[in-house]
Amino acid sequence: MSNGPILLRSTLRLLLLALPFAPADAQWTQFGGPTRDFHCPAGELATSWPEGGPPVLWRRPLGDGYSGVLVDGERLYTLYRRDGREVVTCLARSDGATLWEHGYPVETTTSAQEFGDGPSATAVIAGERLISVGVGIDVHCFDKATGAVLWTLDIMEEFEIPMPGRGYAPSPLVYEGLVILTPGGTNPSNAIDDTPNLGLPGGAVIALDVASGDIVWASQDFPGSKASPILIEFGGRTHLVVFMGNELAGLDPEYGDLLWRVEHATDYGFNCSTPVFDGVDTLFCSSAYNRSAEAITLIATDGGFEATRKWASRRLCIHFTNMLLVDGRLYGVSGMARPGLLTSVDAETGDMVWRSREFSKANLLYADGAFLILDEDGRLALATFTDDGLELRGEVEVADSYAFSAPTLVGTELFVRDRHHLTAFDLSSSAKTDAPRIELGAPPLPVDVEALVGAYAATESDAHARIALIDGWLTVAFDADEPVRLEWQPERKLWEVVQDRTSGSTPREITFRRALKGPAPGLALRAYGQGPAGYERTP
Repeated sequence: MSNGPILLRSTLRLLLLALPFAPADAQWTQFGGPTRDFHCPAGELATSWPEGGPPVLWRRPLGDGYSGVLVDGERLYTLYRRDGREVVTCLARSDGATLWEHGYPVETTTSAQEFGDGPSATAVIAGERLISVGVGIDVHCFDKATGAVLWTLDIMEEFEIPMPGRGYAPSPLVYEGLVILTPGGTNPSNAIDDTPNLGLPGGAVIALDVASGDIVWASQDFPGSKASPILIEFGGRTHLVVFMGNELAGLDPEYGDLLWRVEHATDYGFNCSTPVFDGVDTLFCSSAYNRSAEAITLIATDGGFEATRKWASRRLCIHFTNMLLVDGRLYGVSGMARPGLLTSVDAETGDMVWRSREFSKANLLYADGAFLILDEDGRLALATFTDDGLELRGEVEVADSYAFSAPTLVGTELFVRDRHHLTAFDLSSSAKTDAPRIELGAPPLPVDVEALVGAYAATESDAHARIALIDGWLTVAFDADEPVRLEWQPERKLWEVVQDRTSGSTPREITFRRALKGPAPGLALRAYGQGPAGYERTP
């Protein structure tokens, strides 16, 4: 394929040109909400929370994955993984009951399993249709009411490309009868998780016909990334903004032509946080991996458009969570270490206003003058931000592991997804004080763990480990370290250290095996990209 757009027009597409540019109010029908920037349509929210947090409307288990939750009338939509299959599901908003599901088998990769097999992309609603994208770039279009499959397209098979190393993550976007995806072109040789130089040459960004699934255009050779695309209005036309492996770029969403581009490369070709627009002429993007936040100003010229850097700042280097722009301030959690640095930056100058170490990596929502914060450790908080810092108005622990998904707020109902559960909260000012609050307990243990408890010594070093049961959790302590919790992963048949997360240390996976001598088990420890290291049971 060439680097220019490849156009495959469909007459059916013309039937959907009347689809709205933005979803209706009081719904959440795409990644980032109605305006794709995590500013929320909210009702009258409580200005503070009681001890124990806001009331729980309902809570239900959900399979592995980080796909966000859509709200459309009285229905919710999301994706998860179970028994080697990705599942697209429709739930009742009132109680979380399953209304319909569709599952399909998906292979995964070792690096995709590092923090769970996904899926990660949030689906999108286009009229009466729901379009989802899985880790293997399997695109499905459903009748949103019945779950009937209207069409499918396997991008990997169609273009004969391999799965991205950690799986596909950008959320699809709908524009005038098109659903737009960013599978990525030829990858840079330093890509952190993909086979070098494999991708979709000339098809880094593609547009499908919502009505039929036909490929309408494929364009550009940008390396892939994990950031989701957005639409902005500037200079009298709509720009499709993509944050790819080495650049921030604007395309014509109807044909795929390049309008402007500015370089933004990281150490590993990894840009994860979706950019934001000030509504006038400036875009903001931010990355970790030895990069920075940047303000990019757009200029309309006689020949088209130009993009120039207004400022760059290493004060706000966002890893994979989101960034908010509110009243001239940018907010996000900076850094890859633990804890994170919740940071406020002046959008005009890039100067830091304040920092706080209150949270680990977190996604943010803005609603009704307040901020909702959900960090990767499962801490949910209500706060107000000023130029002097943040003021907490309430907090609660809502999850035990991997709360990577941004929550969804519609009206006064908040839907929080962690790796294994979906919880609905009542954030209204009139919430009942005697309503149930969330109570986290240890998960059920799938095997007789008493036989695993004990001391272990590494077979090829002086390292030691101790397995113990603490407060109903199976835990492991290495040498003199504090115990950390283990969580059973049934699909992979191993235990995972859930408290390592992504902040400053690599996740550890543990499998128990029969000892070389005697009946007592040993264990095999695997840190991502290393090992496994063997341990034997000691007296």
